[in-house]
Amino acid sequence: MEWTNIRTAGQSAEFVPAAVLNLVSDDFRTRDDAYANLENGVVQQSRLFEAAYYTVPLLIELLERSTEDTGKDLIYDLLYEIGNGWADDRITHKDGTSEPLREACRRAVRDHLKLYLRDVTAEDETVRRRVLDVLVSMEDPARPGEIQRLLGEVRTTDSEVLADIAQANNDL
Repeated sequence: MEWTNIRTAGQSAEFVPAAVLNLVSDDFRTRDDAYANLENGVVQQSRLFEAAYYTVPLLIELLERSTEDTGKDLIYDLLYEIGNGWADDRITHKDGTSEPLREACRRAVRDHLKLYLRDVTAEDETVRRRVLDVLVSMEDPARPGEIQRLLGEVRTTDSEVLADIAQANNDL
């Protein structure tokens, strides 16, 4: 991908792939700086920039490969912001079609709901709650009850996890 040609909040998007990888660094400061750069570059105060759409697949890849909870809270924070952001812009896909950036970003985040389910039972309470925030925010009026059905697929006897799921269901 040619990141230099993708728009952010005022700089080239060349920094995005490295920043995404740094979200799961063992060093807290590195993770924190990476998150701040992404939050201020691809989505800023809920406003989406073109790079947000292209950042989602990198975040998803990190979730798919990640075996630890380190940095997942930040990944889910970004997915939440991207999936719930706003934009007046449109994005043009490789096939020449275009769509509103806001809708494209929301769809990109929604396309991976089942992947997020595995982190509903994360040991890290922050990760668990952040993934539930993403899931609740992805409720689609055209698909009533979808998120509740997905949460019903989670198998656990952990009382804290069950309480978090019950709260998420109440929030729906």
